[in-house]
Amino acid sequence: MVEVTVRTRTLTLPELSKNRLERLNLIHDLHCAGMDDRKIAEHLNGLALKTPRGGSYSAKLIWVTLKKFKERLERLEDTTLTVDRIYPAKKERVFPASANSDLIG
Repeated sequence: MVEVTVRTRTLTLPELSKNRLERLNLIHDLHCAGMDDRKIAEHLNGLALKTPRGGSYSAKLIWVTLKKFKERLERLEDTTLTVDRIYPAKKERVFPASANSDLIG
């Protein structure tokens, strides 16, 4: 058996602050309730909520936010890794002692 360590951003998710996660869930819930992107932006701006950068919400920002949030939810559901093939480790080349002396001298 061979142990393998895989480091990739597609298998792990950064931790989000509680405030940001609540905002993402609110946007997702409003979308699931049937509101379109423009209406969600108007609703959030009507509540005087600001974006993480301090601006106002637009329909395009809501669309991008929902797209990324859905991708995040999919990554949460599927964090499995399948190995299709096992490749043998390459052996280091070992030179005979006489070959080393020929190269040095």
